[in-house]
Amino acid sequence: MEQIKKGLPGYTQPDLKADDIALNEIMGLIEKAERPVLYCGGGIISSGAAAELKKFAEATNIPVTTTIMGIGGFPETHPLSFALARHARLGIRELGGERRIRKAREL
Repeated sequence: MEQIKKGLPGYTQPDLKADDIALNEIMGLIEKAERPVLYCGGGIISSGAAAELKKFAEATNIPVTTTIMGIGGFPETHPLSFALARHARLGIRELGGERRIRKAREL
């Protein structure tokens, strides 16, 4: 990917660092959160930031879940991963389980 970017005329690498004010605001919001969760999408993969995500999650002890496009951006077997809960939820939907569960509750 880096070779492709280098070969693009006019492409310049953007500054990927947040300023101190933004970082302080983000950290303040995380500290105030009762049950923070990192909800990550495909940008984690396309930006190559999976290692940084894992490091941040471990340093802050915040659980991680991903969108469908973000699968692979965080190890699904990691203790901070919500992947198993997501797979269980998707499995119920795929089997039409949500309707079956509602009907069973009505009986």
